[in-house]
Amino acid sequence: MPDPQITPYIPLASQAKELAFVGFTSGDAGPGFLINDPTIISAFNYYGPTHDEILALWKASDATQQYQQLFTSSESSSQLAVGTPVRIAAANMIQQALATTQADSQVFGFIAAIDETGSTPNYIVHHRIYVNGLTGLTPNTFVYLTDAGGISATPGTVNTPIGLAISTTEALLFATPLSTRAVNLANATGTLPPANGGTGSGTTLVGGKVMVSVGQTIVEQAAPVTVLQGGIGANNANGGLNNLLPDQSSANGKVLQSDGSNTSWQSGISLPSQVGENGKVLGTDGANASWVATTASLPSQGGHGGQFLSTDGSNLSWQSAGASTGYSPEFIANGGMDIFQCQGPSVLTNYADGAYGGPDRFFLLGNSGATDIAIQRAGGDTGATYASILQNNNGSTMFISLAQILENVDARKLRGQTVYLHARVKMSSAARTMKCAIVEWTGTADVPAFGGAVGRDPVLNWASTNYTAGNFFQNTSLTVTAVSSNTAVGTSYVDLYATGAVSTSCNNLVVMFWEVGGTAAGAYWTICEASLILGNAAQIWTGVDQALNLERCQRWYQKSYDPDTYPAYPAANTIGLYKLNFGLGTVAAIEGTIPFRTTMRAIPVMSYWDNAATPNASKITYIGNANNMTGTPEGVCTRGFSMLSDASSTKTGMSFHWVADARL
Repeated sequence: MPDPQITPYIPLASQAKELAFVGFTSGDAGPGFLINDPTIISAFNYYGPTHDEILALWKASDATQQYQQLFTSSESSSQLAVGTPVRIAAANMIQQALATTQADSQVFGFIAAIDETGSTPNYIVHHRIYVNGLTGLTPNTFVYLTDAGGISATPGTVNTPIGLAISTTEALLFATPLSTRAVNLANATGTLPPANGGTGSGTTLVGGKVMVSVGQTIVEQAAPVTVLQGGIGANNANGGLNNLLPDQSSANGKVLQSDGSNTSWQSGISLPSQVGENGKVLGTDGANASWVATTASLPSQGGHGGQFLSTDGSNLSWQSAGASTGYSPEFIANGGMDIFQCQGPSVLTNYADGAYGGPDRFFLLGNSGATDIAIQRAGGDTGATYASILQNNNGSTMFISLAQILENVDARKLRGQTVYLHARVKMSSAARTMKCAIVEWTGTADVPAFGGAVGRDPVLNWASTNYTAGNFFQNTSLTVTAVSSNTAVGTSYVDLYATGAVSTSCNNLVVMFWEVGGTAAGAYWTICEASLILGNAAQIWTGVDQALNLERCQRWYQKSYDPDTYPAYPAANTIGLYKLNFGLGTVAAIEGTIPFRTTMRAIPVMSYWDNAATPNASKITYIGNANNMTGTPEGVCTRGFSMLSDASSTKTGMSFHWVADARL
């Protein structure tokens, strides 16, 4: 907007009289303005700010003629040019008026002249002026003070009218009387009490009544404010609530209901009589509600804050609520006991303490020192095809355990996370007890050495019932994450579980399952659906896709044999046999390269056999010559290897079976 052209405006006496008559009626009762004129002496009631501003203009004209004062200012002359709206800052001092706050927007007048003859400028202030050169104005509408101290058709932060537009480019400006200040109802302070149509208590607004805007006029609303005016239409809270709710005239006994957009009265639920029904719960047969006696008593609630009620099919207990992790991936490999690469799955096979055996990725623990932990695959529970049976083939009671270790690439994903270990277990006889545990190796990643004869064995003293490091468990770089409570197990499957938070130092994680007090000679127990997931509650067992499950197992251990055929099977076996056959002529030294089925966890240890009826270890078959011949694996890596024959015998090719073992 261009700078306005400013001319002091001094009306003639006849003009002042005409202005005084605009918008006022003679003889009105109530407060008004007395016009002291020789020819017009009457009281005029005020009905709108436009007329009040015109009256103020006329009164300001008299004030200008009667009062002259030189003012100083702490602001620079660049801020206080001729025509600048100003306010009183202190005695005989002015500052530029701004519409940013109520205090800064009290326009006292406008700079009419500046005296700069002295060391400090002095200012002459007029209380009304004429300006032109403006833009965007609408005749007979207000012009306002802006936040920057200018003049505009749009109000600033504080609604401060300082003049009236007389054309699209001209305006009459005048000091702002307090009586004409626009009230911002949204920012008005105080609380409107119920007696005046409000909902609160305490201080009141404008003498206890609300001010309502009618066009450009703010008028007093004496009666309670109606709902359409933003009130509740009543002098008390209950009356106001009735006005806001849907009509209640035919809604006796009904309840308020919403359809998502509007409220209405609907018939509520009628409860059966409660007389004589103490201690019962409300039930339904699908059509009618009735009071039903409870048949179960709750377990003690002491010390179980925040837990939920769970059942194992026979008894109720309090359990921790599951963490909100969504559906968790499965961190135990081969938990469904599907893959048995290192033995014939249906053959009960004996192993020593610490040996890998039975289901892939699992190893066996015990305390006898002999090769007497027997394991085989059997049918599983409802959710799993298979299970593993662990049997004590020692002549005395001994501890036997099934365990699995997670490599670092998987274990470190669980750092700082709550995890849940779970399996379904049953016994060969009733009234026995099992436990499970999660422990961490915090030493060098993928080099577990807890302190026993077998580095991955975390148990120090099987007889201890103090399940902490240095007691039941080893004390070298070992952290106990979780140990389950003693779980009663019979001849039917039950849940066995433990939950805890993995430390931020975990490099490998070991999970294990065992019978408390040891397993009697000849006795056995069965386990299936072994699972380790994020959170602290079970999820529905689904296992892992079989192709992915086999790949996860072959990352640690793979072979040329069919998955269910154990290595060095005692018969000539051509399934999976590696052959390199030239077919024509004989050769001396030959070499063949074999890629692995999947990249292995680490460089594996290679074992191989020829194709004799009773296979010879570390030997190969020379096609066209003989079995029990020399072969040397070369270039072994995580992706494959080569087999090199010797040059001492002629042959048309070579064949052999192999195993690659990269287990921790």
